[in-house]
Amino acid sequence: MKSDLKKEKTILEKIKRKFGREGTIQRAHRVWISIDKEELLDWAKWLRQEGFIHLSAISVSDWLEEKKYKVAYLLWSFEDNILLVLNTKIDRENPVIDSIIPLWGNNAQAHERENWEFFGINFKGNPNLIPLFTENWQGAPPFGKDFNWQEYVRDEYYNKENKRERGYYED
Repeated sequence: MKSDLKKEKTILEKIKRKFGREGTIQRAHRVWISIDKEELLDWAKWLRQEGFIHLSAISVSDWLEEKKYKVAYLLWSFEDNILLVLNTKIDRENPVIDSIIPLWGNNAQAHERENWEFFGINFKGNPNLIPLFTENWQGAPPFGKDFNWQEYVRDEYYNKENKRERGYYED
């Protein structure tokens, strides 16, 4: 069954009226919007009121060359069967963005905590930014593009004095 994209076009028209912002229909049931990080809470509140009640994920990608993190909020409207991806970029050197816990509660808490732990993003207002997976972690956040996994694994798990493992220490 082919979609006429009516619901996707309707939400984009509402967004244009409310925020004066253009969005993109990626394909049927998928809408993307890019915003400034300072606008996040206003957008999130409005989208929740518009029926985007399920926070599916908060995804982060590292744009090392731009010195930015792209933070994508995946919000579902089950009523309209639309996934709206709300994209924003934050400074990689000072990665701070508002928490959306007031809107999505424990669901947001889990996603924010994970991204804090793996990328070092401070979700301002989140009271529970403590390690979940990387207990006793020392060093840079492990999911940044500049993190050297080979060096970490070699130093953490191999013994330079063991003849069988010496090859891991040679370049």
